[in-house]
Amino acid sequence: MSISATQLSAHLHKKGLPALTLLYGEEPQLLQEALDAIRQQALKADFSERKRLDVGRSAADWQELLNEVETPSLFAPRSLIEVHGEQKSLDKQAAAHVQKIAGLHLNNVRIVLYFPRLEKVSQAAWYKHLAKQDFLEVRGYALNEEEFAAQIEQRLHRSQLHLDAAAKALFIDFHEGNLAAAQQSIARLCHSPAREGLLEEADIARLLDDFSHFGVNAFRESLLGGDWLGAYRSAEKIAQSSKNEITLLVWQLARDANVLLELHHAPQSKEEIFKRARLFYPRQQAALRQAAQHFPISLVLSLNQLAAKLDRINKGVERGDAWLTLRQYCLLRQRR
Repeated sequence: MSISATQLSAHLHKKGLPALTLLYGEEPQLLQEALDAIRQQALKADFSERKRLDVGRSAADWQELLNEVETPSLFAPRSLIEVHGEQKSLDKQAAAHVQKIAGLHLNNVRIVLYFPRLEKVSQAAWYKHLAKQDFLEVRGYALNEEEFAAQIEQRLHRSQLHLDAAAKALFIDFHEGNLAAAQQSIARLCHSPAREGLLEEADIARLLDDFSHFGVNAFRESLLGGDWLGAYRSAEKIAQSSKNEITLLVWQLARDANVLLELHHAPQSKEEIFKRARLFYPRQQAALRQAAQHFPISLVLSLNQLAAKLDRINKGVERGDAWLTLRQYCLLRQRR
């Protein structure tokens, strides 16, 4: 069965957690919320132990997963196994392992395949095989402008925040399709003394101006503007207040670095590049256009490498402190 990430909570409530779930797509906030919903459902269904396996191109990674599900301990608790991968496609070896896992009787195990970067999934032979099993496909695709506005409407309603039409339009425009940043702003609004009653455009403008000095958006604006000291200060503030935001920051940095690389290689194809990256908003595009003009290709490649390194550290594949690594990078750039 195939559903969108926004439908998952209702589906789990009605149908429960299937033996095998595939999560993928370009919207990190929806994917993270989907993963959280699966974890909560697993606990409700008494799958009390949670394990994480990171799989790459090595057969040994997949063999570890097979060992977990084929030869479980007699006294092992029922468990949720999260399989995380960054592949855009599954090679023959990985596809064979996934098909084999799908054919097993997973009575005491629930498996989540968390592969956010997968592409052309429905065309793959392994996917067609999975579709015949007890399998759930959850897609967290990037939202278009109307879908983003609808999400904001729903999230404000759930949080019991009341904005007039002008305030709501400003809120949506400010976040430019960045659902994770919008969710963070909503969380901050919930803790604001100004939340009571109907919020007007002036209220939201003032509050968003306060928020803009913090968070991932502030870091992104400083970095793309070449303000390395400003990026350092933003990273320091985020690390002090919300270390978990490193996942969103790394995702956004990787996306922006890849877009900048494409803009360097094909400057005449800007509109197509932005469309593929689901960057619909003028301010997002303008910041990347400016950075592409001023950043040499060596810097763009360096940002790609930084994003990859931070991702490895964040996932525990490489030792280190992601926030410290990021701040050191910004300081080194500032001194050049």
